[in-house]
Order: sequence, then C-alpha cells, then structure tokens
Amino acid sequence: MLDMIVDFLRSVLGGLVSLLPHSPFEQFYSLTGLPVQILGWVNWFVPVGTLLGIMTAWLVAIAAYYVYKALLHWIGLSD
Repeated sequence: MLDMIVDFLRSVLGGLVSLLPHSPFEQFYSLTGLPVQILGWVNWFVPVGTLLGIMTAWLVAIAAYYVYKALLHWIGLSD
C-alpha cells in the first residue's frame, strides 16, 4: 500500500517537474567547458544559494534605507 502511494506521488511530482522550463543558465554551462557535475561540486565549497540570500537581504536593507531617507527629505525633516 505504501509503495503504491510513493509511486503515485513520484509520478505526480515527476510530471510537475517535467512542466518546469529548463535552466536559463544551461547555455552558459557549455561556454565554461566544465561538466555540470563539477559545478555541483563547486557549489559545496561556494554556497551560491546562501550568498544569494545574504545579497538579497542586504539589497532590501539598502533599499529600505534610501526609501526612508527620501521620505524624510520629502517631509522636510532632513537636510
């Protein structure tokens, strides 16, 4: 019974994943000349996902600061 449920979920999720588009960076993989497996290994040492998360938080903080400064300027509370 459990095998049937797992097989069903695997087929449904596999169908959903097949609907997703290919990676937009796929064309750049061939330009580097590195196999995709090597890029996966590099990701172990340079955590790209974590770096993107940190960069996003930093950009949001900087944008919030500039919006705050602009609002203070428009209200007339700053120079």
